[in-house]
Amino acid sequence: LTADTTYLIRVAPNVASAIAGDITTSVNVFNTWDGSESDDWSDAQNWSLETVPTTTSLVQILGTVPNEPVIKNGTNAVASFIALVDGISLTIDYGGTLTVAGSEDQSILLDNALSTLFVNGTLNLSNSEDEGLDVEDGILNVGVTGQVTITNTDVGIDLEEANTSII
Repeated sequence: LTADTTYLIRVAPNVASAIAGDITTSVNVFNTWDGSESDDWSDAQNWSLETVPTTTSLVQILGTVPNEPVIKNGTNAVASFIALVDGISLTIDYGGTLTVAGSEDQSILLDNALSTLFVNGTLNLSNSEDEGLDVEDGILNVGVTGQVTITNTDVGIDLEEANTSII
């Protein structure tokens, strides 16, 4: 299956089912950070789909990688959704920008103890129908040079667990 591709599924009638017809569905495939080459977000070799995330990408960053991702000075990174899981950190350096727009539930999910989002540059979250940033047991660290803008959300930042903090 390929990301951002629509597939046609045909359901044929049989003894157990009276349903017949065509069903159209989309398959969402995560572009998972593997950090195999470096810590550079912009290096396609660090991603499972061997392409840097786009505005429609669902991104997953797990805590079992050799290099944690960094959005460096001059980089304008984008995604539709980002999940930070298992104690991983994502850093936005001074002069770097991350824009996450388009998720139905949240723009960024920090899930599991010690998953950390360091914002020393610019973080823009928009077009989320629920939370802009869902912190379920992680840390949001906004540095002196960091700027966070959250628009078009029901809840800007949702702090859900006891082990959650904003620094």
